[in-house]
Amino acid sequence: MSNQRFSHNEETLKQIAQDILQRAGEGGASACETDVSDGFGQSVTVRCGEVETIEYNRDKGVVVTEVKPDSPAAQAGLAPGDVIREVNRMPVQELQDVERGLSRGRDPGQVLLRVEREGSQRYIVIATG
Repeated sequence: MSNQRFSHNEETLKQIAQDILQRAGEGGASACETDVSDGFGQSVTVRCGEVETIEYNRDKGVVVTEVKPDSPAAQAGLAPGDVIREVNRMPVQELQDVERGLSRGRDPGQVLLRVEREGSQRYIVIATG
């Protein structure tokens, strides 16, 4: 076992998890689960959106792990395993960057994502309205 010290203590990780659950509830989620660890980042499962599960990746992006079938995200080609690198041309380094990017969209009827899939970059446009 490594003697490496964590950058966050247990109380900080608990607070991060509580904040995530509160934000999901405020956003209208009907169910939410989260797992936070210093070594692996965070995983969030929300049961009321098009993208049901996303994970924070230490590579500074958000990994999509599940997409609701027949949702606009699925129809646009977003797939599990995609790593979201930008939302509406704003870089994604942490989960909150996705929310900021969504709120600052240039076109209210669509969201532009830059994703990495199997080592290649691509843009995906998702209709939102």
